[in-house]
Amino acid sequence: MQVGGHVSALEEDPRQHDQSVVRVDGRIVARIAPSAARALGLVEGMPITEVLATALDEATAFNAAARRAARRLNRRALSCAETASDLERQGFEPHIVSRVIEHLEGLGVLDDDRLGRALIEEAQARRGAGPALLRRKLAQRQLDAPTITL
Repeated sequence: MQVGGHVSALEEDPRQHDQSVVRVDGRIVARIAPSAARALGLVEGMPITEVLATALDEATAFNAAARRAARRLNRRALSCAETASDLERQGFEPHIVSRVIEHLEGLGVLDDDRLGRALIEEAQARRGAGPALLRRKLAQRQLDAPTITL
Protein backbone atom coordinates (compact mmCIF):
# COMPACT_ATOMS: atom_id res chain seq x y z
CA MET A 1 0.00 0.00 0.00
CA GLN A 2 1.20 3.48 -0.75
CA VAL A 3 1.99 6.02 1.90
CA GLY A 4 -0.05 9.18 1.77
CA GLY A 5 -3.70 9.99 1.65
CA HIS A 6 -6.23 9.54 4.42
CA VAL A 7 -8.72 6.90 5.45
CA SER A 8 -11.91 8.17 3.85
CA ALA A 9 -14.20 5.36 4.99
CA LEU A 10 -14.22 2.26 7.13
CA GLU A 11 -17.36 0.27 6.46
CA GLU A 12 -18.84 -3.21 6.56
CA ASP A 13 -18.40 -5.10 3.31
CA PRO A 14 -21.95 -5.47 1.92
CA ARG A 15 -21.14 -8.90 0.42
CA GLN A 16 -19.09 -10.27 3.32
CA HIS A 17 -20.53 -9.02 6.58
CA ASP A 18 -17.58 -10.34 8.58
CA GLN A 19 -15.20 -8.02 6.70
CA SER A 20 -14.40 -4.32 6.87
CA VAL A 21 -13.61 -2.33 3.75
CA VAL A 22 -10.95 0.34 4.14
CA ARG A 23 -11.09 3.22 1.69
CA VAL A 24 -8.29 5.70 1.24
CA ASP A 25 -9.23 8.83 -0.63
CA GLY A 26 -12.35 7.06 -1.90
CA ARG A 27 -10.58 3.93 -3.23
CA ILE A 28 -10.86 0.50 -1.62
CA VAL A 29 -7.37 -0.41 -0.46
CA ALA A 30 -8.02 -3.25 1.98
CA ARG A 31 -10.51 -5.82 3.20
CA ILE A 32 -9.72 -6.85 6.75
CA ALA A 33 -11.42 -8.32 9.78
CA PRO A 34 -13.22 -5.75 11.95
CA SER A 35 -11.02 -6.85 14.87
CA ALA A 36 -7.93 -5.93 12.82
CA ALA A 37 -9.40 -2.52 12.03
CA ARG A 38 -10.00 -1.94 15.75
CA ALA A 39 -6.50 -3.17 16.64
CA LEU A 40 -5.01 -0.72 14.15
CA GLY A 41 -7.14 2.09 15.57
CA LEU A 42 -8.47 2.97 12.12
CA VAL A 43 -10.72 6.00 11.98
CA GLU A 44 -11.86 8.21 9.15
CA GLY A 45 -9.43 11.02 8.41
CA MET A 46 -6.41 9.08 9.70
CA PRO A 47 -3.31 9.68 7.56
CA ILE A 48 -1.68 6.68 5.88
CA THR A 49 1.82 6.65 7.31
CA GLU A 50 4.52 4.15 6.41
CA VAL A 51 3.83 2.21 9.63
CA LEU A 52 0.08 2.13 8.99
CA ALA A 53 0.54 1.14 5.33
CA THR A 54 2.73 -1.79 6.40
CA ALA A 55 0.26 -2.83 9.09
CA LEU A 56 -2.63 -2.70 6.61
CA ASP A 57 -0.65 -4.81 4.14
CA GLU A 58 -0.02 -7.38 6.90
CA ALA A 59 -3.67 -7.38 7.99
CA THR A 60 -4.83 -7.76 4.39
CA ALA A 61 -2.47 -10.68 3.75
CA PHE A 62 -3.48 -12.38 7.01
CA ASN A 63 -7.16 -11.92 6.16
CA ALA A 64 -6.74 -13.33 2.65
CA ALA A 65 -4.75 -16.32 3.90
CA ALA A 66 -7.20 -17.07 6.70
CA ARG A 67 -10.15 -16.89 4.33
CA ARG A 68 -8.37 -19.18 1.83
CA ALA A 69 -7.65 -21.71 4.59
CA ALA A 70 -11.24 -21.54 5.85
CA ARG A 71 -12.63 -22.22 2.36
CA ARG A 72 -10.35 -25.26 2.02
CA LEU A 73 -11.23 -26.51 5.51
CA ASN A 74 -14.94 -26.19 4.77
CA ARG A 75 -14.51 -28.75 2.00
CA ARG A 76 -12.18 -31.22 3.73
CA ALA A 77 -10.36 -31.66 7.03
CA LEU A 78 -6.69 -30.82 6.58
CA SER A 79 -3.61 -31.12 8.72
CA CYS A 80 -1.65 -28.06 9.79
CA ALA A 81 1.11 -29.00 7.35
CA GLU A 82 -1.34 -29.47 4.46
CA THR A 83 -2.89 -26.08 5.19
CA ALA A 84 0.52 -24.41 5.45
CA SER A 85 1.68 -26.01 2.19
CA ASP A 86 -1.42 -24.79 0.39
CA LEU A 87 -1.00 -21.24 1.67
CA GLU A 88 2.68 -21.21 0.75
CA ARG A 89 1.84 -22.46 -2.78
CA GLN A 90 -0.56 -19.54 -3.03
CA GLY A 91 2.33 -17.18 -2.35
CA PHE A 92 1.66 -16.14 1.23
CA GLU A 93 4.74 -15.20 3.26
CA PRO A 94 5.91 -17.76 5.84
CA HIS A 95 5.23 -15.43 8.79
CA ILE A 96 1.64 -14.92 7.59
CA VAL A 97 1.20 -18.68 7.15
CA SER A 98 2.48 -19.30 10.68
CA ARG A 99 0.11 -16.71 12.15
CA VAL A 100 -2.86 -18.20 10.27
CA ILE A 101 -2.03 -21.74 11.40
CA GLU A 102 -1.67 -20.58 15.00
CA HIS A 103 -4.96 -18.67 14.76
CA LEU A 104 -6.87 -21.63 13.31
CA GLU A 105 -5.40 -23.99 15.91
CA GLY A 106 -6.47 -21.56 18.64
CA LEU A 107 -10.01 -21.64 17.27
CA GLY A 108 -9.93 -25.44 17.20
CA VAL A 109 -10.47 -25.50 13.44
CA LEU A 110 -7.09 -27.13 12.83
CA ASP A 111 -6.30 -30.06 15.13
CA ASP A 112 -3.81 -32.66 13.94
CA ASP A 113 -4.53 -35.03 16.83
CA ARG A 114 -8.27 -35.00 16.13
CA LEU A 115 -7.65 -35.46 12.40
CA GLY A 116 -5.24 -38.34 13.07
CA ARG A 117 -7.76 -40.11 15.32
CA ALA A 118 -10.52 -39.66 12.73
CA LEU A 119 -8.34 -41.05 9.96
CA ILE A 120 -7.40 -44.05 12.09
CA GLU A 121 -11.02 -44.76 13.01
CA GLU A 122 -12.11 -44.45 9.39
CA ALA A 123 -9.35 -46.73 8.08
CA GLN A 124 -10.00 -49.36 10.75
CA ALA A 125 -13.75 -49.29 10.20
CA ARG A 126 -13.40 -49.74 6.43
CA ARG A 127 -10.93 -52.57 6.33
CA GLY A 128 -9.35 -53.22 9.70
CA ALA A 129 -6.12 -51.47 8.74
CA GLY A 130 -2.94 -52.51 10.47
CA PRO A 131 -0.30 -50.26 12.03
CA ALA A 132 1.86 -49.98 8.89
CA LEU A 133 -1.06 -48.85 6.72
CA LEU A 134 -2.23 -46.41 9.39
CA ARG A 135 1.24 -44.86 9.68
CA ARG A 136 1.41 -44.52 5.89
CA LYS A 137 -2.05 -42.88 5.69
CA LEU A 138 -1.17 -40.41 8.43
CA ALA A 139 2.19 -39.62 6.85
CA GLN A 140 0.44 -38.96 3.51
CA ARG A 141 -1.63 -36.30 5.26
CA GLN A 142 1.60 -34.71 6.54
CA LEU A 143 0.82 -35.46 10.17
CA ASP A 144 3.89 -35.25 12.37
CA ALA A 145 5.51 -38.18 14.19
CA PRO A 146 3.79 -37.67 17.59
CA THR A 147 0.41 -37.78 15.86
CA ILE A 148 1.36 -40.87 13.88
CA THR A 149 2.10 -42.77 17.09
CA LEU A 150 -1.49 -42.39 18.27
